Amino acid sequence: MRIISVLSFVTLLLIVIAFACVNAQIVTINYYVGEIHIALCLALAIALAAGALIGMLMGLWILIKQKQRQLGLKHELHQLTQQLHSLRANSHLSN
Repeated sequence: MRIISVLSFVTLLLIVIAFACVNAQIVTINYYVGEIHIALCLALAIALAAGALIGMLMGLWILIKQKQRQLGLKHELHQLTQQLHSLRANSHLSN
């Protein structure tokens, strides 16, 4: 299994190196306060990293919201369980 992991990593590394060599031309990136000249492969890598970071942050935000909802539902379930036990106890006392 370790050999497969190493071979996969080496293959991916070779693909990345080949991609960088093919896309080595310089491009100009214009933004509001200026511009920068960088290699196309670097610009693509930065865009990929930024997209991955934004995706992870959005996923984390959704996870936090789901955990909050889960805690609220657990609290509500606990209250309803207590109420049910109380009603059953009162029912047994009445009979």
